[in-house]
Amino acid sequence: MKAIGVYQAFEYDIECCYPRIILDVLGYDFPQVRYYINDKEQRSKIIGLIFKIYPQLCKIVRQVTNDIIDDYISQIGQEHVLLRKNDGFISTKQLQNTSCSLLDIRLKYEYKVLVINDNKYVGLTQNGTCIVKGLREQTVGLQAWWQDILQNLDPYYVRSKVIEYFTTSNLDLFAIPVDKQYMFYIGDNNERIVAKDYKHILISPNRKYYFQIHILPLLRPLLLDTFQN
Repeated sequence: MKAIGVYQAFEYDIECCYPRIILDVLGYDFPQVRYYINDKEQRSKIIGLIFKIYPQLCKIVRQVTNDIIDDYISQIGQEHVLLRKNDGFISTKQLQNTSCSLLDIRLKYEYKVLVINDNKYVGLTQNGTCIVKGLREQTVGLQAWWQDILQNLDPYYVRSKVIEYFTTSNLDLFAIPVDKQYMFYIGDNNERIVAKDYKHILISPNRKYYFQIHILPLLRPLLLDTFQN
């Protein structure tokens, strides 16, 4: 997929999608799911276990989810969909009815600027929040860097920020998240270091593949000034 930049987009999702389909649509009674309905981490673990024990239920839930999302997409047309997700989608057109299927769908984010490439995207919401999705590697200041760029879309400014951020000499480590507490840090000599502090997550300017694969595709609409209205 070629990276696309748009000046307005809408991200929709079905809140607590799989649990609500299991409990409210299909009518199955799993007390653990209901008990942890407001605990995303715990309910995800329980849903994963249920799907492992009942693989046929997993297929049914996913099919029902697809059907619900299809219902909402039919309102606006597939041509307006930028990205389809497991429990929602991102589109360039706003839904007029968010309760016309088996489950309501919610407007999660309204973007005034969005750049999307496959399942990776960065956007600036109407209230000024920067959303970064699909970029697994965490780096110091990267979200603030994207926010600054999305607020100043001039291609010359974008180029200057790329040079400033990715050629700073003291950024000498590349980090890959392992879990919420620990990180593996890979230095330029591939030395692995374990650390706990997210404040020290850095990226090496020598790690060209990270920039080329993750960052550059999202920057192309900005650098080439090819945003769509």
